[in-house]
Amino acid sequence: MDILDAAPTIPRPVPTSDDMSAWIEAHRVRSVSGTLDDLSGLNRARRSITALAYAITHPEEVRAAGGRPASAVLLAGPMGCGKTSLARGLAALVAEDGVFLEFVGSELSPIHLAAITHFADGQTKPVVIFVDELSAIGLDRNSRAHDGDSRAALFGLLSAISGLRDPGLAPVLWLGATSDDPSELDGALTRAGRFSRTIRVRRPNAAVRREHLARQLARRRTSGPIDLERLVALTHGLSHASLDQCLDDAISLAQHDGGPQAGVTQRHAEEALAAAGEVDDQGEPSGPEKWRTAAHEAAHGLVGHLLLARGEVKAITIHRAGGGAGRTSIGPADDEVAGRPLTDTEMRARAAVYLAGAIGERLILGDASAGCADDAEQTGRLLLDAIASGSDPEWPAAWPGWPSSGPAYENRRAAAVTATIATLTAKVEGLLAIRRKGLEALARILIAEGDLAGPELEAALAAAAVIDERSVN
Repeated sequence: MDILDAAPTIPRPVPTSDDMSAWIEAHRVRSVSGTLDDLSGLNRARRSITALAYAITHPEEVRAAGGRPASAVLLAGPMGCGKTSLARGLAALVAEDGVFLEFVGSELSPIHLAAITHFADGQTKPVVIFVDELSAIGLDRNSRAHDGDSRAALFGLLSAISGLRDPGLAPVLWLGATSDDPSELDGALTRAGRFSRTIRVRRPNAAVRREHLARQLARRRTSGPIDLERLVALTHGLSHASLDQCLDDAISLAQHDGGPQAGVTQRHAEEALAAAGEVDDQGEPSGPEKWRTAAHEAAHGLVGHLLLARGEVKAITIHRAGGGAGRTSIGPADDEVAGRPLTDTEMRARAAVYLAGAIGERLILGDASAGCADDAEQTGRLLLDAIASGSDPEWPAAWPGWPSSGPAYENRRAAAVTATIATLTAKVEGLLAIRRKGLEALARILIAEGDLAGPELEAALAAAAVIDERSVN
């Protein structure tokens, strides 16, 4: 017998009710130094947080008007862009009239979640339960990232949210935060009544970076002129947190060189950015490069809006650190779609969305870039899946008798994929050609804003989808 097999198993200690009470009290936020006004940009998100605070602290007024306070809201966006600060801004707003608890997803187990439920159930004041890094337990249950413990925690969280929705109790708001795309969370967690409402936060664009850098530099000792516009150009794609960290590093560099009374200089600020690897030597992408990325992603988004179910285009961004490629996030419209295989129509629609980027580039700029190769690969993979399932019209049901290997099979499969791509390409070209004016307008909005999500995205897509009569004629 292996000595490890013979070793006694040490049972995990079972927390007592006193242990759980002490644990919850340790996670209770009683005071917050900052406010929502300290956050640069994020105007829509700050307004949404203010509305949440009012609803949860004035539930009777909301109910008298025919509404009800939200039970669960998700903060979604890139790391370091203000999600936790927004949550703590909410804590500051409800501090006097409610209870604010702050947890990290990875520390929650079923027994901890049961204790939170018991605690909230006994409160006479409104309760906000903030779960940062929700993805630690909230990813799709079929994800490889899930182990037995995290799956049990997910089910415990689902039960806890449902168990605290009795309108007779004091209002309870579950506030989650994730840096992952919300479509990657478990469908049961994002369905109606749970985290179905999302507040998006953005990576700061040039205007917000200018405001944030000016505000943070005013709070720090500086020495000599600071070229703010130079710093704005060099920090393309950086988060609020990255900007703050680099300015803190610049203070350390300045004091190392000039002593404790030294202030940040332009050189120290740029050196801190370079040392942290947070700046691309090229800075802000050139006009043509940015325009190409915007045209590419605008085409993805517009075709997705036209061919997919409403709401499946979740977000579009062209604003990435180091000038990297943009992204259009596509997710299922509801958990029924997420829980079953895609139909042939759905697969072909998604393939059309992948093809749209290159077609949008050719329509607006006259040619397509090498960056479209990934889209082509995604298209091919999706259409091969359709063939494998027997759902592609170019691969009739009468063909399954063909051998699954060999030149004849491969040639026929390649011909089926090529025929489908040709059909979808012609369809997408037609959709975009008569909406060229809207496509260009959407690309300009992306250049100005850096990214779009939520109501702003829906409005921009709806405007771009209008057919340009001059194109038809």
